Amino acid sequence: MAKRVSPLRIDFCFILLLATLFELKVRKKFNEMEDGIEEAFTQIRDQKYEEGILDEGYAGVISFGVCFCKKSCIVERYNA
Repeated sequence: MAKRVSPLRIDFCFILLLATLFELKVRKKFNEMEDGIEEAFTQIRDQKYEEGILDEGYAGVISFGVCFCKKSCIVERYNA
């Protein structure tokens, strides 16, 4: 009987974890929602959330600002 050999031989396998961060804000008026997004971005930057996540060993982080008003929301990606 022939010995079966796998075509792939993996000695090490690294799974790179990518974190997703959402900073949430709420506004009472629709015309204030963009200000909520900017506040979320400011908080992500000033509190150094992304740096903390990377220090935990994640390979990368994608951050979003989310602002809610009643039944509506705006979601924007944060670009450092």
